[in-house]
Amino acid sequence: MKLVLLLLLLTSIITLSCNKQENCPSEFIVYGEVNPYDVQYRIGDTISLSFAFSEMIYSKDKEKVYDMTALKLEYGFLIYKIDSNETDIYFSATDYCNILEPEKLDAQIDVFSNGTSMLSGTMYVSKQLNSFSLSFIPNKSGDYMLTFGAFANGSNNVINDCEAFDINLCTRLNKGLDNNINLLKESPNEHFNTWMVAKPERFYETKSGFAYRVIE
Repeated sequence: MKLVLLLLLLTSIITLSCNKQENCPSEFIVYGEVNPYDVQYRIGDTISLSFAFSEMIYSKDKEKVYDMTALKLEYGFLIYKIDSNETDIYFSATDYCNILEPEKLDAQIDVFSNGTSMLSGTMYVSKQLNSFSLSFIPNKSGDYMLTFGAFANGSNNVINDCEAFDINLCTRLNKGLDNNINLLKESPNEHFNTWMVAKPERFYETKSGFAYRVIE
């Protein structure tokens, strides 16, 4: 599961199947925000990422609303450093920030063999208002991009008689704003300045893409 979620965040795959059933939804959209919204922060500032949504969630691929009550979602959060021209794309959940009160997130830090890391956790969709909030403090200067994604997989998750395999929750931030995509264009790395910028709808906007600069 952690590997699938990591690949989802790294490659921004949003065309997934629901247990290979053509009539089953696979892409759902929820909206969130970064607060405060800015292009530049200082080391020591607090940045918050939050989402709030009901159990009735819109499916992008089926263009209708589904009741997602009791759906178990695995989520992941990581930060890319985008001002490096190194071939390897480095990301981390802890190297560039201090996450506040991680014990309240039902989450853990997964560290991979190459030294990269991801904050991963679990959340359940309920009949009441569903909310998620994560706050962090930047601790190094530079240009960065945060991303957040959620994924459902498992035979115990059922939506309208569909086993909820490979359901991707497309998380869009700050609806109507560009989330500082110009910082990606300034990146010396073609992964960001070319690949992501070429199709922002697929590789940036639906994975809570938010670029920002940190100064001392």
